[in-house]
Amino acid sequence: MISEEFEGLCEICGVDIDDVDFVNEDTTNVYRTEEFIVSQHICFSSDGLGTTRILSEDTYYYRTKLRDLLYEKLFVNDGKRVHASMFVRTYIE
Repeated sequence: MISEEFEGLCEICGVDIDDVDFVNEDTTNVYRTEEFIVSQHICFSSDGLGTTRILSEDTYYYRTKLRDLLYEKLFVNDGKRVHASMFVRTYIE
């Protein structure tokens, strides 16, 4: 859940919300681990035979002071991972 206090531009760091790399129009969920901020895009996958799977496309961003500051400013609570039956991972420094 994005904080209501965040209105376009972060006064502390001067970064526009459109420039926050771990949030975009495909982002379904964001959470933190000890080393990463993880952006999840959740979608459904079907094999045409009636079997449907939940697919999570995960992008792992290494935590930096700026990313942590933005995360804390954007989100009210620490998120939790949405579990899926399949996932794809990408790592970003």
